[in-house]
Order: sequence, then C-alpha cells, then structure tokens
Amino acid sequence: MSSYEEMFAKSLRDEPMALSSAGQARRDAMRAILSAKVVSRRRQRRAIRASGVLGLAAAVIWMLIPTAAVEVERPETAAGYQNLAIHMVQDDPGLLARLRVEATALPSGIRINDAQLIDLLEAAQQPSGILRSGGRIILTEALVTEEPPD
Repeated sequence: MSSYEEMFAKSLRDEPMALSSAGQARRDAMRAILSAKVVSRRRQRRAIRASGVLGLAAAVIWMLIPTAAVEVERPETAAGYQNLAIHMVQDDPGLLARLRVEATALPSGIRINDAQLIDLLEAAQQPSGILRSGGRIILTEALVTEEPPD
C-alpha cells in the first residue's frame, strides 16, 4: 500500500480530526460554493418542471378553444380576369366517372419483348421510348419526332 492509501484508510477508521484555521476556512469556502450550486440546481429543476407543466397546460387550452368557421363569399369572376370563372365543386356524383381512366392490365406472368412493349405503349398513346442505362430501363417519349433528311 502506498502512503496515500494508508493515510486514506486510517482517516476512515479514525475519528474526525480537528482542522487548522486555514483548513477550516477552506472547508467553509467549499461548503458555501457547493451549497450555492445545490440550491441553483434545485431552482433550475423546478423551473424546468414548471415550464413543462405550463407548456402542457397551454397546449391543452389551445386545443380546447373552438375555432370559428368563417364563411367566405366567393366571387363568380375574379377582378382583372373577366374570362375566369370560379366554380365550387362540393358533391358531384358523376365527377369520378368523368375522370376515370380505364386501363387494361396484362395478366401477370406474361413476358413481352421491347418491340411488343413499344407497340403497346404507342397503342395506349403513352411515351414510347426505352432507355437502358446501368442495368435500369427507363420509358421515355419518342426522342425523334421528325424523319431525318435524306
């Protein structure tokens, strides 16, 4: 055992010894600093708890306050745009039928080659180009729209 360990072990066994006036002054100074830190930390914890409770209470109150529904009268034409008409569509049972696009899917498990894919895309009036890059296949619009001159 080192002398420090022996001294520490002896101090644990012995009764507290009287401090010199300088030791007493250092202990009192340390006690004052540590007490202030403990008190400030306690105040900080209380402030954090209080702000959390107040924030939660404010959020609950904000959620409970009813919002007023505001009716806005919509003009039939916008100022400056005399030919622009605004129509409010609320419930139109035929809207879905008018906007539905019928598509026929190929049965699963059927394989087609590139030429067949291009023919199907052109028949559906969809982009009909195929780009292969880095193991990926990208469908694009036809890149050339005119015949090259002879």
